[in-house]
Amino acid sequence: MASIRNLKKSIKTLTQELIEECIAFSYFHQDVKTEYLSEILESVTEAHNELLSRINSGIYDKNSKAARAHFRAIIQDARKMPDLLKFEE
Repeated sequence: MASIRNLKKSIKTLTQELIEECIAFSYFHQDVKTEYLSEILESVTEAHNELLSRINSGIYDKNSKAARAHFRAIIQDARKMPDLLKFEE
């Protein structure tokens, strides 16, 4: 299993990229409502905080099957984060 530290860094990097994408979208599409963009930003930050709290909540034996399943579920949820960026035209 990869280190928890690297998993946290990956989630942080993914969150930063999603936020940057949202901000860049707002610059190029001035017609989109700012309330809509703020909702997307809030959902990204909530997902980030939720994933980090799930990582920090468990005290697991590193080699147990329960720990592996727990972290696989976190990784799967992190891979779904880009789906939060559903911009309406």
